[in-house]
Amino acid sequence: MVDFRREIEKPEYDFLRENDHLGSNVCLLTVGGSHAYGTNVEGSDIDIRGCALNSAMEILTGTGFEQVINNETDTTIYSFNKLVFLLTGCNPECFGVVGVSAGTLSGSGSCWRDAC
Repeated sequence: MVDFRREIEKPEYDFLRENDHLGSNVCLLTVGGSHAYGTNVEGSDIDIRGCALNSAMEILTGTGFEQVINNETDTTIYSFNKLVFLLTGCNPECFGVVGVSAGTLSGSGSCWRDAC
């Protein structure tokens, strides 16, 4: 079994810590794809999905980002505003972010630590 928390500590995931929209704003990270559905086999790639809170400035000015995509690691992190929009529209892609088992979740930033 893959240790997903250890996986995201690798250098190829540094963007999760260094991107201005992510870093301490990330409130939820999880796995998607075959690992989330239980259909993974040895050698299956790891798809990371998540959510990052919009900053106060983004909320006040109506600016910001919709998602950060890293194709190298097959990672998509939605802004909180975008995730809510997708969820209320019953977009099936985003239900994988919130509908996985607790053992596959990870978090970073103060919002995750405060919730745990």
